[in-house]
Amino acid sequence: VFLKLITSIYNALIPILYTVVSGLLINELCEERNITKIVIYVMIITCTPLLTYFMNRQISKKIFKLNAALALEFKIDYFDRVLSMEYETMEIPEIQVKKMRASMALLNSTGIIDLLCRSVSSAFALITVVSIVSSLNPFILIFVSTILIINYFINKKNNNDQHNLNKERSLTDM
Repeated sequence: VFLKLITSIYNALIPILYTVVSGLLINELCEERNITKIVIYVMIITCTPLLTYFMNRQISKKIFKLNAALALEFKIDYFDRVLSMEYETMEIPEIQVKKMRASMALLNSTGIIDLLCRSVSSAFALITVVSIVSSLNPFILIFVSTILIINYFINKKNNNDQHNLNKERSLTDM
């Protein structure tokens, strides 16, 4: 859980890093033109994807091994319990339903951890996006919101027209 949480927070911070470093690079190119700072900013921008790739690859391998070990441990415990039951007890329909539910829960046990980590990462990314958007000029926000709303209605109308056209075609093909 800890590794997944660290990875999701790191991956949520990467776009912020690009935004901040790009702004610093532009400021440096426009104002002081300090070559040392420019090289540092360019190195950060170019090396971050490579570091992210290797870090995600190594952590993914470790997480996969931990997930496999955890799933194996759960399965061993589950089958030990099933094998310790009497045969007559296993024939009862309610027990079979509970056994089926337990096996389904066993398959989804590590998925809950993934969902939790993705939720934390999404919340963190949302907070950072809101903080960046809140620092923008209100007129820019109004302009972008208007464009998004207009785009939504245009796409909705196009999709409805396409759906109706496909529906008519399917009726004429019969």
